[in-house]
Amino acid sequence: MTDVPGKARRFTPQRLAVFLLVVVGLVLWEAQKKIPSGPAEGSTLEGSPAATQPAGPTLRVATFNIAGGAEGLDHVAHAASGFDLVGFQEVHGIGQSEFLSQNLHQPYVYAPVESRWWFKSFGNASATDLPIQHWQRIPISSNDSDSNRNVILLRAMFADEPINVLITHIDRQQDHATEIRNVANLFLSLQEPAILMGDFNLTEGASGHDNDPDIAALVNSRGVIDPIGKAYDRIFARGFVAVNSGYVEEHASDHPLAWAELRLAQP
Repeated sequence: MTDVPGKARRFTPQRLAVFLLVVVGLVLWEAQKKIPSGPAEGSTLEGSPAATQPAGPTLRVATFNIAGGAEGLDHVAHAASGFDLVGFQEVHGIGQSEFLSQNLHQPYVYAPVESRWWFKSFGNASATDLPIQHWQRIPISSNDSDSNRNVILLRAMFADEPINVLITHIDRQQDHATEIRNVANLFLSLQEPAILMGDFNLTEGASGHDNDPDIAALVNSRGVIDPIGKAYDRIFARGFVAVNSGYVEEHASDHPLAWAELRLAQP
């Protein structure tokens, strides 16, 4: 039998090693890409205990960009305790949502904006003890955006009345204006009572007012209240009156927790 010249050398250990390195490199290249999460919805939250109702006539809500829990999730949980509903931004993975749910003793929903390195790596979340009828995860970024963003829509019950809650984190780059406009329009289209809260990545103008025409238009829309009225992290509402509001500085993040105490407006 005559050997084919070069055939024995075709799969040398060196060539096999190079081939494997190329394959591994391609796999890692694909894994590091940010894959946008699509829409999703459901009728139940994860975790326990069962939903309850606030003891009084006021609803205590908060929004908190936790910066991935960089300063410690125990500090985040401490700052977020005592509220009926909290929206979280920059949550890194479902594990952080589970930790906060367990420490706050409230069910949760995690809404990843993207997947990376084979898991749902980054997104928004909410923990609440309000009865939830329905939830939705709605993408709001354009197809060519460098970052991925979404909004959580919760339909909850408060004081025997359905309320709509939106939780979001707005990009600060190319999609900033479009995302704010889309979220604001959605908020204004919802049946009252309705709440919109999150990290809007706003800047404050020299006069102390928002340096953003879309937010200014939202604030000036009929029936909209803006209890906090400061940059970045905000809470807007319709069909409510504000009883109190403020910030909690727990050094749990590079953002404070923003909160508002709301009461249903009289018809």
